[in-house]
Amino acid sequence: TDFAARASEMSQAAAALCKEPTEASLTAAREAWWNARSPWKNAEIVNFGPVVEYPDRLGPKLDDWPVNAAAVEELVISEDDLDFSKMGSATRGLPVVEYLLWEGGDEALSMLTKTPRRCAVLSGAAADVHDNAVLLMDSWQSAWIPQVTDPASVEGGFYDTQQEVFDEWNNRMVFTVENIRAEKLGKPIGDSSGGQPQPDTIESRPSGRSLTDAVDALDGVQGVWEIGIRGLMDDE
Repeated sequence: TDFAARASEMSQAAAALCKEPTEASLTAAREAWWNARSPWKNAEIVNFGPVVEYPDRLGPKLDDWPVNAAAVEELVISEDDLDFSKMGSATRGLPVVEYLLWEGGDEALSMLTKTPRRCAVLSGAAADVHDNAVLLMDSWQSAWIPQVTDPASVEGGFYDTQQEVFDEWNNRMVFTVENIRAEKLGKPIGDSSGGQPQPDTIESRPSGRSLTDAVDALDGVQGVWEIGIRGLMDDE
């Protein structure tokens, strides 16, 4: 719910930037993107349900990182219809919005101003993120919350017992922390490439938010442990 609300603010800020491109509106759009990123990364531990399962599978549509800069630039110069709902993950999601807001550094505003299509891609991608954030929230509320709170009551559900749900949360805590260690921190510094740094694999590189992303994801794990797992164990 928090992510959907902040994604709405981000979409509005991107539209305002394209309507009136100024340094102030660029800063506002960047801040809105940064703020929307926090609840999304907090929820990285929830890598199940409509985030990964079909037909929704909203995770890649929202955050396929690192950004494919070549695909984004190709979309900017093309004359294709900007129907993001029909696009692949390379040209939609938070990394695409980030890239267009920060690419060019001090020239980012000039690049958006000189090429109207570039700003159209930005505002369209931001609106698409909001649309998918709302879909994610709605899918949890309508279809998935019953499956993780009372799985036995859902015929043909993804889980059969509460123990399976408990195991899912428990495993996701481990997987999320390992992903932070291996993918967010280890891979860029060369852990999987014989010590050769891989800067192109850094998450949120254009904005410089990579370490904050990792901390936000870790905060999500801590929240699940303190509110959920440990609380359940204390109750028992």
